[in-house]
This record gives sequence, C-alpha cells and structure tokens, in this order.
Amino acid sequence: MKKEVPVYLKKIINFIGYLVTWITSVYSAAHCYIWPGFLVALIFLMIHFKLCDSIKHELKIIVLVTLLGCSIDSALNYYHYLAFAGANPWYPFSPPWLWGIWMAFGATLNSSLAIFQRHRFIAAGSGAVDLPMTYLIGQKIGAIHFIHLLNALSILSLLWMVLLPIATWIAQPTKK
Repeated sequence: MKKEVPVYLKKIINFIGYLVTWITSVYSAAHCYIWPGFLVALIFLMIHFKLCDSIKHELKIIVLVTLLGCSIDSALNYYHYLAFAGANPWYPFSPPWLWGIWMAFGATLNSSLAIFQRHRFIAAGSGAVDLPMTYLIGQKIGAIHFIHLLNALSILSLLWMVLLPIATWIAQPTKK
C-alpha cells in the first residue's frame, strides 16, 4: 500500500526545490554556466510531478508561467534594460538558466505559493516587490546586470503586480 505524502511536506519539498533551482541557476549563471540551473529545474519538476494531483494541470501552469517570465526577461534584454551574464546563444531570448527558474516558479503556484490563490492582493504586492527583488539579488550575485535599473524594476514591478494574481487565478484547480 502506497503511503500518501502529507500536504505540508509536499509544500516544504516544493519550496526547497524552487530555492535549490533558483540558487543553482543564479550562481551558475554568474560563473557563465547556462545549463546547470535548467537541469536542476528538470530534476525538481520530476519530483514535483510525482507529488502533484494533476500533471496535466501543473504542466499547463508551468508552461504559461515560463512563457510569461521568459517573454518579459527577453523583452527587457532586447530593449537593453538588463543583460545576462555570459554568452547567450539564444539572444534576444532569455538563457536556459532563466527557463529553469520560471519552470520551477510555475510549479510553486499550486503548492508552496497556493496561499496567493485566496489572497490576490497579497499576490499583487508580492509580484510588485518580491519578484523585482529577486532580480536585484541576481545582480548582486552577478547573473544579470541592469542597464536601466529604475526603469527595469518599475516595469517588472508593474507587470508582476498584475500578472502574479492572474497566474494564481489560472493555477487554481478546477472544481469537479
């Protein structure tokens, strides 16, 4: 008989998986390695899919969030608001380490960040403050460089203040 993993433990595993992906991605990128973070994200997603209720629903969310995040990052890079460390063979698109971060972040919306589904204003505030803050931390570590700091942070703040609540709304499991 298969024993079910408690929900609180799933959320802890999810949060740790995201953090490990983020840290690996950013520190690797700062040293011009573009693939380790992406590979760690894939490992995290395999674990996540083993623990989630609906792989199909989670995959939809992860793809949506990854496309949104990478599109925003690519546009900011293309319009010279920020630059990524090291060579990026996919310029003007974001590098693979950022794909990994966005995939992992998408996997948090129904797990460790599921509280945002009930509290959209908190999601908006977090989108406005926390997501831009991760970019600042990424700059301190050396993974990205802001060319127009205030403009880029303002754009990120406004976009994610709107998009994070929308993403959490989309992420909600459908009632049967």
